[in-house]
Order: sequence, then C-alpha cells, then structure tokens
Amino acid sequence: MRSRPRSNAACSPLPDIEAPVALARVIAERDPARWLIFCDEDADVANPAGALAAVRPGSPLAVLIGPEGGFAEDERAALVKLPNVVRLALGPRILRADTAAVAALALVQTVLGDWAVKFQPARISGSGPDGRSRRS
Repeated sequence: MRSRPRSNAACSPLPDIEAPVALARVIAERDPARWLIFCDEDADVANPAGALAAVRPGSPLAVLIGPEGGFAEDERAALVKLPNVVRLALGPRILRADTAAVAALALVQTVLGDWAVKFQPARISGSGPDGRSRRS
C-alpha cells in the first residue's frame, strides 16, 4: 500500500507504507545512500533519539520494523554491515509490529522531522534567569 502526499501545503507528505517483503529483498534492493533506521529490540542503545543524531535532518530514510518475535542473529549481522544503518531499540518493552511502526515513525518525526523544531522554553513573566519567580 502506498500513501499519497496530501495536496494541502500545510500538511507533510505521508510516508510510503510498503507490503511486507523478505529481508533478503530489502537488502538487495536498498539504495545505500538512503538511511535505514533498523528497529531491533536487542539493540544496546540507551538513547534512541541520540542514535538518530548520525542522520542529517531531511536525508532520505527508511524505517525497518522486524517480525514479531524479533530478528534472527544472521539477519542482524547482515543489516549492521550495510552503510548508513542506525540500529536502535524503541524502549524497554517488546512491542507488537504495528505498535513498533507507530513508535518508530513518531521517534523519527520528533528527532529528524518537522516536529524537531528548535525552541526555547517559555519563561514565566517576572521570573529570573533560573525560572524562579521574583518576590519583592
């Protein structure tokens, strides 16, 4: 299934959602210039947002969600050998594949997408530089 970009200029294009395919085909047909965000519950990553720092915002990327039950060791080994691969875990819980896809897209959107707007924390009027209110 492919999504279609919305024509409204205020909306971001929706990601393409492909039908499940064999991992060997994904590896064989992959463009090495396109980043692969490899979601693996066994990844030893304490900060998945930090792991995405290697990817420049706006770079083409794909998100790979494994099968329920996880990746086999030979599959992991084949994936980590590829160029432009970021292996990360989506937290301490094992997620269903459909939930993992939503969590991964939210993470990518937050770190690399248009949710990643740099902002300054709001200061309360009359507060000092440390955020504490001033009393007379």
